[in-house]
Amino acid sequence: MKTTVKNSEPANEGFIIKSIESTGEVCIKFTAEEMVQLGIAEGDKFSIDYHEDGSIRLEKYVTMDLDIADWSREVLEMLVSSSCKEDISINEVINNILIETLEHKELLSKRMSRVKHH
Repeated sequence: MKTTVKNSEPANEGFIIKSIESTGEVCIKFTAEEMVQLGIAEGDKFSIDYHEDGSIRLEKYVTMDLDIADWSREVLEMLVSSSCKEDISINEVINNILIETLEHKELLSKRMSRVKHH
């Protein structure tokens, strides 16, 4: 399967045609030159958007450092409880909360945009 891979970073805008092997996992190998061109490094994680034309868009996750020292005991207990209940790490719980919050914010923003245009 041939797939177009596009970096979402505006400064590194470009397309690369890659062959994707069906292994049950999504795995795309880049040469060192492609990694430099796309501004990516080994170990980077991406969200993947599949398009009807067979292309995919990789969007690199950004890393955030959070200082939980000031978080309330209730919040910390909720994180530990969710981690145990879902059998995932606390980092994954926080990541899921951030994703849900950002998706909700994006949805609200789109709705507000439609309201302004009517």
